[in-house]
Amino acid sequence: MTKMINEIRTQYDIDFLCHFLSIPRSTFYYRPKPRVRYSDYDEIVMEIFLDSRSIYGARKIKAELSKLGYQVSRRKIMEIMKYQGLKSKYEKARSKKTKTGANFTDYRNLVQRHFTGRKPFEVIVADVTYVYFDRRLYYLCVFMDIATRMIVGSSVSTRIGTGLVESALYSMSLDLNKVKIFHTDRGSEFNNIKINALFASFEISRSLSNVSSPLDNAVIESLNNIVKIEWKFGLQIDSISEFKTSWYDYVDWYNNERLHGSLGYVSPANYMKSLDKNREVK
Repeated sequence: MTKMINEIRTQYDIDFLCHFLSIPRSTFYYRPKPRVRYSDYDEIVMEIFLDSRSIYGARKIKAELSKLGYQVSRRKIMEIMKYQGLKSKYEKARSKKTKTGANFTDYRNLVQRHFTGRKPFEVIVADVTYVYFDRRLYYLCVFMDIATRMIVGSSVSTRIGTGLVESALYSMSLDLNKVKIFHTDRGSEFNNIKINALFASFEISRSLSNVSSPLDNAVIESLNNIVKIEWKFGLQIDSISEFKTSWYDYVDWYNNERLHGSLGYVSPANYMKSLDKNREVK
């Protein structure tokens, strides 16, 4: 339309042509503005954010940029993210988990919230949580090493119970001789004769949180929140097989690529490599 007006504008008044063609005069004069880059870091920030599965905020993006040799302030990164419309999944509400009956066996709390200064695989913590897809509950049992934040075992099911915990235990590939303490909350699914016998044979001490003290198992509770935001949010699952495939893909990414603030912004796998190098130097 604008092209036609330009061809005959010398013969007729522009106001008359716009009125005749029933278009606003402003439409004729409008010229789209080219998209302007906010900064030289737009593309790299976008790439890091998308590679993180839309999870990383400014702090972790800053850490990744530093590894690549870019020194960019968190404020600048937040401005770029806002300009580009990049919103972390952590801006969404968090889910809460459900529990089964309590376990009142006479195990003491051997961890006592001492989550730092531990050797790799010295203390393994575990918990069971759920995620909800298409009006159906799926359950997760996860074992984690508190020193490296590495997921060392897990299992998934449509049912909660001791079988779920046993499957997670048998999925572990680490040397159980290194484990000194196995810590959980007081969920009854962890009161299992087979598990207790296995740990006893490796001289692994059982440890339970105090009654109604979720902070006693804060490391794994934090992981539950991470999982429900980073992995579950926006995911569509239609079957237990899809659930398993997606979950184990996330575990691989979590252990090998995801940055952890508590580990100095490296992945659990890279943190383990750094510990091994330090031991070799010594």
